[in-house]
Amino acid sequence: MKFFGQMKISQSLPLTITALGLATAGVTAGIAYTSAEATLEEIEEVHLSSTLTRSSGDLESWFGDIEDDLKVQAGSPMIRDALTEFS
Repeated sequence: MKFFGQMKISQSLPLTITALGLATAGVTAGIAYTSAEATLEEIEEVHLSSTLTRSSGDLESWFGDIEDDLKVQAGSPMIRDALTEFS
C-alpha cells in the first residue's frame, strides 16, 4: 500500500480501476471457459452416442444381408453340386 500512498490520485485511481477491470475480465473468462467446456463435452457425448447407434444399425443390416445371401446360396443346387465336386 505504500506504493499507492506515494502516487498521486490522478495516477492511482485509473491504475486501480484498470486492475479491477482486468481481474473481473479474468474471472468472467474463466467462468465462460468452464461453461463452454461442459457444454462441448455434453455435445460430444450426444454426437458419439448417435454415431454408435447409427454404426450399430449399419452393422446389423450388413450381417442381415450376408445371412440372406448365404441362405440363397445354400438353397442353390448349383452351389451344392460345386461343393460336392470340391470335396
